[in-house]
Amino acid sequence: MLKDRIIELDGNKSYYVYEEVDYNNKKYILTSECDVTKDLINDEEYLVMEVVLEDSDLHIKQLKDDNLAKTITTLLLSKMRDEKGA
Repeated sequence: MLKDRIIELDGNKSYYVYEEVDYNNKKYILTSECDVTKDLINDEEYLVMEVVLEDSDLHIKQLKDDNLAKTITTLLLSKMRDEKGA
C-alpha cells in the first residue's frame, strides 16, 4: 500500500517509505525524510512511524515507546532482508 511511495505531512515534510509491516492490528512504516523538489533522500536517518486513519484521512505519528520501536524496527528490517533474498 505505502511501500516505495512518498508521503507528505502537513504540507511541509515528505517521507520516502522503504517498508511497511502490520503488528498487533496496526500498520508501521520505515521512512526517511526527503525533498521532492531537489530529488534528495536523507539516507542517514531512518524513522519508524505508525500509520493511523482518522476521519478518513491518513496520519503518521512517531513511536514514543522505545520497546515497541525496537520490535517494529526488527520486523521491518527482517522483512527487507527476506525480500532481498527472495
